[in-house]
Amino acid sequence: DDPVLDYKVKDKDTESKTEDKTEERNEENSNSSGNIRTPEMEEAYEDCLMVFRALCALSMKEPESKARESAVEKVLQNKLLMLELLYGVVENAGPRLKTDALFIDNGIKKHLCASLIHNGVSAQPRVFKASLSLFLSLMTNFRGPLRAEIGVFFANILLRVLESPNSNTEQKK
Repeated sequence: DDPVLDYKVKDKDTESKTEDKTEERNEENSNSSGNIRTPEMEEAYEDCLMVFRALCALSMKEPESKARESAVEKVLQNKLLMLELLYGVVENAGPRLKTDALFIDNGIKKHLCASLIHNGVSAQPRVFKASLSLFLSLMTNFRGPLRAEIGVFFANILLRVLESPNSNTEQKK
């Protein structure tokens, strides 16, 4: 049901539109980074971006309100796995990924930031800690292009946690 996770079969019209977009992106990429992506590279890049968006979406999944404890624990484990995978991507991002405007705008700003806002106020200490680690890695590796978003995180997550009477001492540390 989640549109991020739905796979769409391309028809000929879609393929020609994709080729047009590929040419436009190649022009953008050749102007900004000096390297031109081939259609194969573009397709692989879009697949990677789709996986990244899916990881972000899955990291925000919550257990059903009437779920059994074992189901809740499974959802929590899946959420932690997704956050760890996202951490690995952010922590090990190479120089090309750190400067790619498409990845920063469509991957990080649009999807990862939503995941961090969602999970950064979690009552689950393990989820909160994983989100905080991911945020610190994001700050370290993408500080320049994410200056505005980092300010929002400090105001909306970290300060809110510190000021909240519902936050436990472990979260405030």
